[in-house]
Amino acid sequence: MRIGGWMTVGAALLVLAGCTSGGEAPKADGTAPAGDQSKPFKVALLTPGPVSDAGWDAMAYKGLQAIEKELGATVNNQEATGSQKLDAMRSYAQDGYSLVFGHGFEYNDPAAELGPAFPDTFFVTSSGGKTGPNLYGVVGRPAGSQEDYKYSDALLKLKETGEVWTVEDLAAYITDPNKFVQEKTGDSSARTKMTFKLNKNQADIAAYLASVAPAAQ
Repeated sequence: MRIGGWMTVGAALLVLAGCTSGGEAPKADGTAPAGDQSKPFKVALLTPGPVSDAGWDAMAYKGLQAIEKELGATVNNQEATGSQKLDAMRSYAQDGYSLVFGHGFEYNDPAAELGPAFPDTFFVTSSGGKTGPNLYGVVGRPAGSQEDYKYSDALLKLKETGEVWTVEDLAAYITDPNKFVQEKTGDSSARTKMTFKLNKNQADIAAYLASVAPAAQ
């Protein structure tokens, strides 16, 4: 899953720094608050160039720094091009990172390849592609309604129920897409295109997506 090309990862990271899961914020050392058994919130950023460029990559890095400061997340970044892209993204996922941002369209394919293999990691790239719908403004949007994306039959059935994405429903969906759609539609055979389940930090991801939305009119 990823955001579309209308928004840089830097801007997305800055938005994420201003949102929480609705409960207590992570502690300063990046650990979960009392009563929350989830793992530390870890965010990684990959850029095609140095973050000292005072431009495209520096913007993304500024966002990453804001996440570290505002959410107390564990963060890391590296420059990765060519074959390094896939290896770096895989390494972060293996190390338990919840969010891995690729700052450019060149990270689309590695993210799409790794997503199904790492259900605990949410991959985001700064340019849209064909592997999923644009998530800009998804909260408040009717399910299965993006005109330029070919949805699964399961999502089209969900659309017929009148489902409109809320933060709570989106968190439940990314926890177990098929189960969510089956329960909402009453069709136990429904299968979505989303081939992995997110097992931690679902509320943080949903809150982030809620914050990435058009300004209220």
